[in-house]
Amino acid sequence: SNVRYDGSSRFPGDRRFGLFPSFSGAWKIGREKFLQRASWINNLKIRASWGQLGNQNIGNYSFQNILSLGQNYVFGGAIGSGATLVNLSNSNISWETTRIIDYGADVSVLNNTLSLEADYFNKKTSDILYNLPTSAVLGFNAPVQNAGAVLNTGWEFKLNYRNNIGEFFYSISPNISFVHTEVLDLPGGADKIITLNASDYYTVMQKGQSMNSFYGYLSDGLFVDQGDIDKSPAQPTSPKPGDIKFRDISGPNGVPDGKVDPTYDRTILGSYYPKYTFGGDISLRYKGFDFSMLFQGVAGVRGVLSRWRAMPFDDGIGNIPAWQTDRWTPDNPNPKAAQPRLLLTFRDVSSDFWVRNAAYLKLKFLQAGYTIPSRYLNKIGISKLRLYFSATNLFTVSDYYKGYDPDQRVSADARYY
Repeated sequence: SNVRYDGSSRFPGDRRFGLFPSFSGAWKIGREKFLQRASWINNLKIRASWGQLGNQNIGNYSFQNILSLGQNYVFGGAIGSGATLVNLSNSNISWETTRIIDYGADVSVLNNTLSLEADYFNKKTSDILYNLPTSAVLGFNAPVQNAGAVLNTGWEFKLNYRNNIGEFFYSISPNISFVHTEVLDLPGGADKIITLNASDYYTVMQKGQSMNSFYGYLSDGLFVDQGDIDKSPAQPTSPKPGDIKFRDISGPNGVPDGKVDPTYDRTILGSYYPKYTFGGDISLRYKGFDFSMLFQGVAGVRGVLSRWRAMPFDDGIGNIPAWQTDRWTPDNPNPKAAQPRLLLTFRDVSSDFWVRNAAYLKLKFLQAGYTIPSRYLNKIGISKLRLYFSATNLFTVSDYYKGYDPDQRVSADARYY
């Protein structure tokens, strides 16, 4: 067990210090007398831990009113240099606290050829340091607040099997984790907080839902012609043939009202936090030869096709990707086309037309090598020499991603692909 007592100058004096204890324990059941006859069990251990950690990752002086220079103003017909308050302060901010409970088991059997690590975790983050969105009418940037609580629970499993057939050694190690994320509490008793992020897509923090879920309209294909527009529910934009059609899912009385509006017809479209993360590695060795592969993937995750990936000629180089050629045109009025009509300037409305299933599996790493026997090297004064070939990101299996690497954000417009 241990206790941390941390202090941070980012918090006011009476809230500067935080106490964060933790402890852990384990029971090696495999050493108990009642299992001594189970010779096939090489190791059996259960463990548990509980602990708290503090987070102080905010800007400096958030609890003080700070004047910012360079805030020019007009006085007597001339522009003068000025200073003003830009960011509102909060003198009550303090540590964000994360409490983690973990239960686990380690098992090895059959002369350690087969082993399993299993963990259940329960992670609750309280007093989250968060800049709540405010109206521009306020005239200031929102202050940092201790706002809300989020719970993450899940399971992690790692299996390993290693053995040999003569001089051929092999190892297979798959792993998988299941994670459930849920917003428990929001500031001021709010049920939801909707935010327009830097990439012009809405996210929502809502009780009982995943943190920062995508939020928007449900699409219903593309408008074929003006007649299709006229007979459809009123849209939040002024659509033309080839634009995305949005569904009317509710109204003031809880039923569709013939009008698509942001109050009643937007819904949660999924989260960019994966529910499932999995992978595995395979290692082979025979005499001086060795070979290894590492796979990695995610599932139960949504992502937004970057708007720059949705428009041709966006980077000024190269040809139009093949997936962009399936576009609505007057000669191809396909309501199920992959792309709406071509616009010279980008216009987007948050919807599931761009929010897609972002699951993928990729071969992340591959390496093959050969170690030259030392009997050939000692004669020339070399103790060891290994020749190898390695490659990364050889292939990716995904129905969603239209770019380079699905597990990295390449710009402000890319999400968790």
